[in-house]
Amino acid sequence: MMRHISTALLALGVLSAAPQAQPKPDFSGIWVLDAARSDERVYGQLRVISQTPSQIDMTVFQVASGQTSIIPWELPFGHWRPRRGGDQSREPIVQTRWDGNRLVTVKAPGTHYSVLWIWSLSDDLTTMTVEGISTSISPSFDFKVASSPRGFVPDRHVYTRVTATDDRSFALGDALIRFGRDTGTIGLTCAAASCTVTDVVAGRRQQSRALANGRETSLSLQANTLITAARE
Repeated sequence: MMRHISTALLALGVLSAAPQAQPKPDFSGIWVLDAARSDERVYGQLRVISQTPSQIDMTVFQVASGQTSIIPWELPFGHWRPRRGGDQSREPIVQTRWDGNRLVTVKAPGTHYSVLWIWSLSDDLTTMTVEGISTSISPSFDFKVASSPRGFVPDRHVYTRVTATDDRSFALGDALIRFGRDTGTIGLTCAAASCTVTDVVAGRRQQSRALANGRETSLSLQANTLITAARE
């Protein structure tokens, strides 16, 4: 009897001493590009990220060629799915997985427009580094950083997390973006003579609406939207 008790206590001690799984970093938040520490070719001067155990929701704010684009992404863990629009969408497929404490994401494997992203978070949780490689990524890629395509120098962009509640308004091109308590929507104010707000579905422009200078409208972070300014 004593031998069985001793064996049971020994087994319990081994289980207690076994290393516990460490929680993964949480990338949720509003992230602003640190241009001084980043490469010039950037995808998203502002990123809004929400992380759950099943997926990453990310909205990219991109200013280029005089336009401001709002681009939502859904990055599922462990399986392929269109980046937005649901399972039947014709959008490129994406998948994300953990490699240690880094997030590895692949878009459109096996095509000439594949993209590999590697995200890492600083120890103090205030800085996110995004490394990206645009080249053909094999569908058999194992989502390991060490397996990244050889001979390619990734684009590197550094983002700072917004923590102060009074720093939730941003000028992006000719649009003023304001975040409120509802993290699913934003307030958009036109900072030009007038702005055209256009919904984009499956890569095609749909209905548009005009927004006068100084007027604000509400937009969803889950909708692909293009803001174009008109000047006098």
